[in-house]
Amino acid sequence: SMTVAREQEDLRSVLDWLEKHPEVDPHRIVLLGFSLGGLVATLVASRWGRARALCLWSPLADLGGWIRTKVDAATIERLPDDGYVELWGNLVGKPFLTEAAGFSSIHDIPLPQLPTLVVHGTGDPVVPMKDGESYAR
Repeated sequence: SMTVAREQEDLRSVLDWLEKHPEVDPHRIVLLGFSLGGLVATLVASRWGRARALCLWSPLADLGGWIRTKVDAATIERLPDDGYVELWGNLVGKPFLTEAAGFSSIHDIPLPQLPTLVVHGTGDPVVPMKDGESYAR
């Protein structure tokens, strides 16, 4: 089942592979993420330390707050371990919901000191514009 922690592990595995690939300059790796992927790319970049830049499209900044507005704690608690809910056309499992509901805001972690391009539309129906703005600190 997908969780933010597993998404970070997957991205780290990809980056480890890329760094060793003979056709990739490991000093020119830029991370790109969309929505939740923007948050994941930021978290990995802050810990991995070798990305040259970030490009974030409509990145989530307050995952816990966002989840809590979509699914109440009682619903998450009642779900069986292999249960799921649908959020914006995606089936989201209990492990993700449990982890995400307790997730700190991007304000609570150090952002990587990298050139970062954030692209976020004011009409985004899923991720609030304020989330994208949170990366400009």
